[in-house]
Amino acid sequence: MTGLMRTLAVLAARYGSVFVQFLVVAVVTRTVPRDDAGLYFTLMGVVLATYFLAGFGIPDGLVRHLPAISATGELQQATSLARRSFGASLTSAPIGAVLTGAIALGLTGSIQLAALTAGWWAAYGLIFIGSQLIVARGSATLGSSLFYSSANAGQLLITVPWILLSGATSLEVVMLATACGTGVTALVVTTVALGFARRGQPKARRPHERVPSHLGPVLRDGLWIAAGRVVQAGIIWSPVWAAGLILSLSDAALIGLACRLVSAVAAVIAAVKFSIRPELAARAANGDWETISAKGSRIAFLASVLAVVAAIVSVALGDLVITPVFGGSYMGTGLLVGLLLIGTLGESLGGPVDEVLKMSGSARAVFIAQAVTLPVSFALQVLLGSAYGVIGLAIAYGCSFAAMYGSLVVYLWRRRRVTILPWPRRSRLQSSTNTQLEM
Repeated sequence: MTGLMRTLAVLAARYGSVFVQFLVVAVVTRTVPRDDAGLYFTLMGVVLATYFLAGFGIPDGLVRHLPAISATGELQQATSLARRSFGASLTSAPIGAVLTGAIALGLTGSIQLAALTAGWWAAYGLIFIGSQLIVARGSATLGSSLFYSSANAGQLLITVPWILLSGATSLEVVMLATACGTGVTALVVTTVALGFARRGQPKARRPHERVPSHLGPVLRDGLWIAAGRVVQAGIIWSPVWAAGLILSLSDAALIGLACRLVSAVAAVIAAVKFSIRPELAARAANGDWETISAKGSRIAFLASVLAVVAAIVSVALGDLVITPVFGGSYMGTGLLVGLLLIGTLGESLGGPVDEVLKMSGSARAVFIAQAVTLPVSFALQVLLGSAYGVIGLAIAYGCSFAAMYGSLVVYLWRRRRVTILPWPRRSRLQSSTNTQLEM
């Protein structure tokens, strides 16, 4: 499968999942009162912002190291590392589920909602662990598709029919249906990943021989990447939490829906980033920065054009589409989507700059930028939100998110003298090859 076909396959899976997410959200917003919808979005933010910690960084570290080991021909070592990493990730996942349940208990005071939130988190955690292993084992398209589609497939086949057929109007029933729908597909992904982990069993070794596990470097690098993922997701969900803190659960529902709609645009660059990480790691290891710069700039160009068009359409026509689908009480969401897309545009301008840094050994720098942005952005949202409501909150989020990606572009240039900007240019190697073909 060519690079273009792999990208299209990943995008198709991602947008299929986005469609299902919209369907689930539409069912929720039309099923429960807006205040309950605000609490649903708040708990969703807790789950989707923290499930990347499943495995405590080992899954991300595996993607960072396993392709390089496999490229050297050390297949026995690669298989051993895959099996050890997968086992360690699975055994550590329940800890995160318990901690997430404790957070949900503190937010809601309901043991039932806390338990359902923990189950929801565990399901997403298993999907993340399994898909990361599959990507690291060289099946980036399959792993990316499972990562983006499997949870939503379960919600389409189980969650949505359950809510509609039961006539549920309570948040507890909605959460139960969501946890069960996600949990079934999590078991499927884990089973598939287990086959990838066992693929190419190590040959029998003499008792004194030992294949290095390399879990130390995997865990060390992976923790920085996973922590960065959590902080990044925290930034993305911070408008929902800020609205619930300083405004109301009703406003949290409005901004939560807007955040979900923004994800449709952000899905393009997110899917591409997820699928090209092994390639970035390999090219960075070989010092092929010219190709990284050219490819990253092309991605940035396409994503930026999409973000600008989406922002204009959202402001001009958003409510004409949103209110018939999600309900008349969500009028005004179109403008919020347009303002939140300021942040998505900032992310798009840098293309995959954050993944380039992570896959080239600068995950700590990315984490620091994210860790600084989260409290600053949240403080700005609280400040402007208190003064101007959800409009001020959305502007504060969009500008701070865009500023973070601008700092990463500058850091990459200072560190590697590599520039990623939205321009559809080609590497010198590609240009030379095309010139020779034309001659």
